[in-house]
Amino acid sequence: MTALLLVGVQIALVVLWSSNRVTGATLPSAILSFLSALVILCLSNLEHTRTVRPSLLLNVYLLGSLVFDAVQVRTLYLRNDHPSILGLFTTNIVIKAALLLLEAKSKRTYLRPPYNAYSPEMTSGVFSHSFFWWIRPLLATGFRKMLTLDDLFQTDEGLLSEPLLSQMQDSWAKCMFEAHE
Repeated sequence: MTALLLVGVQIALVVLWSSNRVTGATLPSAILSFLSALVILCLSNLEHTRTVRPSLLLNVYLLGSLVFDAVQVRTLYLRNDHPSILGLFTTNIVIKAALLLLEAKSKRTYLRPPYNAYSPEMTSGVFSHSFFWWIRPLLATGFRKMLTLDDLFQTDEGLLSEPLLSQMQDSWAKCMFEAHE
């Protein structure tokens, strides 16, 4: 829904920039922003239906785009540009900020079995990984009481010792068989 609003604002900006061109790059830039909003709409839908963690690509793009758009809107305000362009650019920034917050949010509460049993590390996004925010509940539990095995997150299948034990025993038996030949 928010991405659809972003597409609408970008269409309006293309229309306004086509009649109020400042430079030769203004309209192509607005068209590229509109196309990127369409890509965000499609990619957001794909990421929400196909992955268990928030989209790295969308989060990084939206954060970078938000920073550059904030600088651009500051310049537009300093130039006392057309009021409708100023309003749409400000709305663009608000929508991108809301979209960034929504895209960075963990999908853990919406996941169905067996995906809802994944650890918070596997379902957290780039910002949660950057600041180790995913481990906060475990640290809070450890602060309140002594941690037990039930308090820890489920271990990844690749890290369990039983499959590794059988692989090691097979390798050892093969090695011993080759040594006796």
